[in-house]
Amino acid sequence: IPSNWEVRANPQPYELRFSSANPETVTDIFVYKKEDLAEESTPNALLERQIEVFKSKIKNFKVVEDKQTVTRNFKALADSKVITSALYVGDFEASRYYYYFTLIEPAYNKDVFLLSVQFASPSDWKKMKPVLDAVTLSTQLVDK
Repeated sequence: IPSNWEVRANPQPYELRFSSANPETVTDIFVYKKEDLAEESTPNALLERQIEVFKSKIKNFKVVEDKQTVTRNFKALADSKVITSALYVGDFEASRYYYYFTLIEPAYNKDVFLLSVQFASPSDWKKMKPVLDAVTLSTQLVDK
């Protein structure tokens, strides 16, 4: 997370919530254990469910970029992950936002996965997308 971003207090229902200096750029992160999924469910199904929740609440919700999956292999196994993302646009209250949904599956821990929802205003999207992608790529689980 960039150093000038702040952690938002009480991020419920998210595990973590960060916002940029521009409060309209936000990253929300859920952390899941696969053992907590219903028997017939998958991480991808949870990603789809998250998108459907937003679709039910956001006006004029439309696909900008279809779902894509990429594998990022790094020298350090802790940095390697499979990333599935999709981009949508929609209107919330009086504003329009891009909604960037991402499933992050760490290569070194098959028992855990993360879902993130990141959003930014359309005028900030080109500037913010590389930052949001960097946040996703740098995501790591830390044992406590």
